[in-house]
Amino acid sequence: MLSLSCFTTLALSQSAEEKSDYLEYSIPDSQEVAKCLQDRILLRQLNEVNKGKIANLEKENELLKKELELKDRVIEIDQKEIASKDRALVAMAEVADRAIKLAETSKPGFMDKLVKEYGPIIIIAIIIVKVILSVF
Repeated sequence: MLSLSCFTTLALSQSAEEKSDYLEYSIPDSQEVAKCLQDRILLRQLNEVNKGKIANLEKENELLKKELELKDRVIEIDQKEIASKDRALVAMAEVADRAIKLAETSKPGFMDKLVKEYGPIIIIAIIIVKVILSVF
């Protein structure tokens, strides 16, 4: 406000000839000032755009880091799954070997012979006994 009043006082105190000299001199300067102001406005806008781009790049960088962490986690889980399948296959092979050895070494025993030869007769006898016991 003070500068405006000083400028007004200075302008009023000058003669008409001085005023015209001042106006002629200041028109090119004012055009340069206007051009500088326009350039400055454009630079500020460009600066804001660049700040937005930087923020977007930082967000993209964070997302890429998270994606990389997730991929590492998936790889880790896949490796654990493969290891567990390998352990299961080894255990299954051991169980199969034991079953084959048992099948080769076991021979039919006394009970097996009884069941094969007298199985139906034993079943009928058990049914008769149950029926007799249920009646009494």
